[in-house]
Amino acid sequence: MEKKIEDEILIKSLDASLEGLVFKEFFSTFDELSDDMKRKYLTKVFPKIIQKLRELKETDGFKEKIPVLENSNRIFRNQMLYEESKEISLIYIEIIKEEALRILENEENRSGVIKVEDLIEKALKIARITHVSESSNINFDKIFGMSKYFPTSF
Repeated sequence: MEKKIEDEILIKSLDASLEGLVFKEFFSTFDELSDDMKRKYLTKVFPKIIQKLRELKETDGFKEKIPVLENSNRIFRNQMLYEESKEISLIYIEIIKEEALRILENEENRSGVIKVEDLIEKALKIARITHVSESSNINFDKIFGMSKYFPTSF
């Protein structure tokens, strides 16, 4: 009974953290939930989490987004919610692609291209780990087309 009350209090805190986009607090509070409540909670709030991640996508600060997206994927995969993790990965990959385009617009030089190559590698790794590539057509054509340093065909 005590654990149920504790979970209810934690859920209120989780909901408030999610609503306010306070992800660092959200993840630390989530880790305190009982094991059997974690999956139930994630399943219940998944649409809200996706909505908040899309809102996060519109904010500045690529480096600040990385831990949020990685932790989001981690908690869903730890609860074996793989389909939900794929959706999070798609948002993550879109954010990576947007950052790659931003870099190419601002750094049309070899240094910028190296950064973009690292980002593409990261996106492909995420797609591989979460099996996104099996269900989605992920392409980097727009990125490759922006730089004279990338070959025009592969």
